[in-house]
Amino acid sequence: MKRRFFALSLGGLLMLTLLLAGVSMLPAHRAYAASACQTTPSDANCDGQDPVATGCGSDGTTLITASIGTGTVAVRYSPTCKSAWAHTTNGTSVVLQATIARASGLSYSSSFVTGTGVKSPLVYIGGHQQVQACGYVGNANGVGGTSGCTSWVTY
Repeated sequence: MKRRFFALSLGGLLMLTLLLAGVSMLPAHRAYAASACQTTPSDANCDGQDPVATGCGSDGTTLITASIGTGTVAVRYSPTCKSAWAHTTNGTSVVLQATIARASGLSYSSSFVTGTGVKSPLVYIGGHQQVQACGYVGNANGVGGTSGCTSWVTY
């Protein structure tokens, strides 16, 4: 009995020593590297990139919206990435398209068949450039849909 008590006490002492030394028995938290668009926003690092995969969507804010049929299209902006994207949504699953356009003529689009939301790729707008989001909301076969755009916004 004494031997068992000693083993438990030794184990407890070892745990206490590790805790006091700041060593955790839990797995370490994995930190993910920031994307190039987050660390060094530019045309080269941001244009055409996915807002979610780059991490730019995590601090996105809505600058302007417009109703299109039963859905909505919005210009979303990430202050960290200094980039914008279009986000088209609809409450029910339909054919969707989202297009972001920069006044300079650069634009990107994404489509989603039978979904409730779609995001366009990013356009870098650091330096106060104008952007506009356009969207399309159609029925399941893509016929008879409605399209529309937000006003141009400078950010």
